Amino acid sequence: MEVLKQRGNALYAQKKYDEAIKAYDEAIASLSVAAGSSSSSDEKEVHENVKEISKLRGTLLANRAACYLQTKRWEACILDASEALESDRQHVKALYRRAQAYEALGTFEKAFQDLRLAVNLDPNSQELVRATHRLREATQQQESRRQSSPVAQLLARLRKGNFESTGTISRADAWKGLIGLTSEDGAAALDLLRQQGGGIRFVEACIHNTDLESERVLALRLLAASCQHGVFVKEAFTTSCDTDTAGNYFLQSLVNVLGEGSKVRTEKEERAEEEIASVLVLSFIRMVKEGKGHVQVLKPAIQCWVAALSHRQGTIQKLGLEALLWWSAECTTAKNPESASLLVGACLAPLVRLFEDARESSTFSMRLNATHLLGRIFGCLLGQEKGKERVKTLATELLMTTTTLKVLAERKLELRMLLVLALFNADASLGCWVLAEEETDAAVRRLLASGGADQQIVVAEVFNRASTTETGRACLRPYVLDHTLVCLMKTSGAPFEARVAAAAAFTKLGLAAKTLPSTSTELTDLLNIASSGLEQATACLSSPSPSFDGTRLRTSAIEGSVVEILSCLATRTTLKRELTFGSNRCKACIRLLLAFVQQHIDEGSRTSTITSTTSITKTTINSICSISSSSGAYDKVWYGVAFVLASLTLSNDELRKEALREKGIAPEEFEQLRKIQEMQQLQEGSEVDIIEAADPPEDVESRVKELVRLNAIRALSRLLSFQGLSPLAQEQAVTALVQIATVPEVRGRLILEGGYNACLSIAKKGAKSMETTRIKSLHALAKCLVTTNPKMLSDRQRLAPIAGLLWLCRHPMVTYLQQFESLLALTNLASHEEDCVEAILSNQGLKCLLSMQFSEHLLVRRAATEALCNMVYHPHVLASLRNPDTLKLWLALAEDYEGDLLTARAAAGGLAIASGDEEMASGIVEVPIMGLSVWRTLLSSGDSDLIHRAAVAIRSFTRFKKTQQALVREGWLLSALEEASAGAGKPENLQQLMQAIIAEVGQLLK
Repeated sequence: MEVLKQRGNALYAQKKYDEAIKAYDEAIASLSVAAGSSSSSDEKEVHENVKEISKLRGTLLANRAACYLQTKRWEACILDASEALESDRQHVKALYRRAQAYEALGTFEKAFQDLRLAVNLDPNSQELVRATHRLREATQQQESRRQSSPVAQLLARLRKGNFESTGTISRADAWKGLIGLTSEDGAAALDLLRQQGGGIRFVEACIHNTDLESERVLALRLLAASCQHGVFVKEAFTTSCDTDTAGNYFLQSLVNVLGEGSKVRTEKEERAEEEIASVLVLSFIRMVKEGKGHVQVLKPAIQCWVAALSHRQGTIQKLGLEALLWWSAECTTAKNPESASLLVGACLAPLVRLFEDARESSTFSMRLNATHLLGRIFGCLLGQEKGKERVKTLATELLMTTTTLKVLAERKLELRMLLVLALFNADASLGCWVLAEEETDAAVRRLLASGGADQQIVVAEVFNRASTTETGRACLRPYVLDHTLVCLMKTSGAPFEARVAAAAAFTKLGLAAKTLPSTSTELTDLLNIASSGLEQATACLSSPSPSFDGTRLRTSAIEGSVVEILSCLATRTTLKRELTFGSNRCKACIRLLLAFVQQHIDEGSRTSTITSTTSITKTTINSICSISSSSGAYDKVWYGVAFVLASLTLSNDELRKEALREKGIAPEEFEQLRKIQEMQQLQEGSEVDIIEAADPPEDVESRVKELVRLNAIRALSRLLSFQGLSPLAQEQAVTALVQIATVPEVRGRLILEGGYNACLSIAKKGAKSMETTRIKSLHALAKCLVTTNPKMLSDRQRLAPIAGLLWLCRHPMVTYLQQFESLLALTNLASHEEDCVEAILSNQGLKCLLSMQFSEHLLVRRAATEALCNMVYHPHVLASLRNPDTLKLWLALAEDYEGDLLTARAAAGGLAIASGDEEMASGIVEVPIMGLSVWRTLLSSGDSDLIHRAAVAIRSFTRFKKTQQALVREGWLLSALEEASAGAGKPENLQQLMQAIIAEVGQLLK
């Protein structure tokens, strides 16, 4: 950590601020790991260790804040400096840096307060004293302007006397005027926040103290109008706790408003509270996204969301729950221990209270959402010390609670199954631990026999989760043997969500046991359930106003189960055509899948606006769902979609080779092992596994063309643009694109519909974990560039891939095919555009191409030689060819036309072009033995192309004095030319060239 800190300091001194930020990032991350790994049992020692780590963390944050200050990232500077001050309230540099950032943002009052604190700590600093004087004057001027603003005037009217004495109409107009100003202008909202005497305090006092419903409603609407502006929310909630400003009070004020849900409210008051809760919850989500989970933003955000979750009003509870669900998914994906601790500490108690809520008004969608959140919290706990024991203890307590609740028996059993589902979401072994109990088995059977639709959905979801692991499948064996699972899947009276989840479980069980023949009635049911599920999901997304009663949540469950079914079926060769084109027994599932993806993309791109208080909560939920669908929260579905498309573009042989390559097993070794296994099975009398049907290339190509027709390229490109998409999902999407690029006829659409640019973006990522994906994306680019005229591409599309293609050529783990096609792409680029040649050479391409000429693979050697041939006119390439060893290699390649004719043509052509340079021509003829004898060999080869190249080279030799002398000494030259010219069947232009050269050589010899 100290090394990283010193490295950051050195980079800062060199004004390399972005690199310094990365060094401080690493140091802070290492510090977090060190803080959680202390093994000492001495409390005093632990306390000292924590104190030391906290101080060092504060220093690192203050240093990173300085980098942000220099790069004018004011808000990031404020966040880091504020967090540094939490570790050390007397950190003068952190105070000064935050003050400078506040001043840059025009928040002079906060800047002045920080500077005043800094001067008290370091009164001898003249720089601080001067800055304080300057800010005092700026603050006074700003405050003077603020007191004469429209917001100040309206507040003054509201403060005069009570509601009755001022006049109802006048005071109501003042409230409405403030609402109008703050709704339309973020600056007016900031003015309200910064008013001297506490504009926000006055509004909050009206909310809590007035007896008039109309005034309370207007005050709530004013807060909601202000919270719509990002600049307002950022300033209000990123204020440090060491200053008593309006922003701090505003945080507590709004939390208090949300925390009063137990009070009796009128309908108008409830609508106003929904409005402020909706705006505030969504504003915090956007703040957390922009702040990338920074703790200074995350703490108040979670405080707000938990306050909403604890509210007694169901719609506000849903808002808090949706927000916490979104963040828990982000937190789990990022694997941030600090964020996970915040989530567990804040959410666990209110979430348990929600499960214990015996009110009948508690909806199933709410309980199911709470289950998913509880599962993620369990997952966060598992990452902590003795996490598994804590989860088991907590689960046992909750199981005991379910038996004492004063609700219907089915509800108690449902809560037990929801807890099992939460455990499965966290860890399959924990889910199996409870699923294997007799009480759980009894709950399953009773709920399926007499429970309602909601209870059947829970049981089916548990079955689906359990079928993912071997232990879980063992727990499900009794339900398979007595046909419980199949009946749940086939029963038309069961809710569709339950049928889809049961179908997903059945599919995974069948594939694991290899008992799912392609002609079974169960498989027909699976295909039809999948197609119906996709139609329902698409219809829900295309609805102008999706239902707020849990329909979207249940649709998400259907989407996940359907994609699981298709992911399993897409690995079966016999089903790939049926999934792509449809059949007599089912619709084309892939067409429906891509329509669903497109609808999801369209929904995510729509921006919701608040039109009235009656629809604001629905609008907010839809906005949160849109944010979740374009982030890690929806990654399992997107991974499944990408996996299905990749599977359909690959044959089973290619899939097998891919898997074997990852395990380091050669395909030949696998075939030998498979034959040995089959012989052993025959000797033991057991049934030999069914060999998967053949998947010829023409079938794969037809599927690829159909996928392109159905806009799969566009769908994959948009998936790759989603923030937070996991590396695994990205790899599957890129795999599909590279296989699509294998078909030359569709490469143009790959470029036009965004697939090329998507691969270009992936290719720029240099993370080690993304290396395989980067290789595949570059391979897709190479395939496109092999057959595309570079003049048809933009400068970025033409030049940006070059560095990556050269990296691919040099990479030790790539295949010969990937190297070969990368070299062909470079050849094509170099043949059309000089700027491409410059880009190749500036990225050390010359050294790379020369080394590729020594490859063990013939095609790689040939492609490297052809690429250099297209660049041979460049001075740098000519200079390298003048090296005697390089010349010998090229002459040897040209002479070996019987072994590799195409490489010989390329080498001979490159030398022929280079011989137009006098120094180069002299170097060629001076090569011992080979210099001129190679050309004699080529003249006698009988190949018109080689003869033409030899003739051009010899003609160049006749034009320079030094090479003329070498030609004169060779007695064979004229006869060799005449013999080469005498052969029949040569092109007319070659005959004319040969006659001209014979005449020139004859004249020279005289």
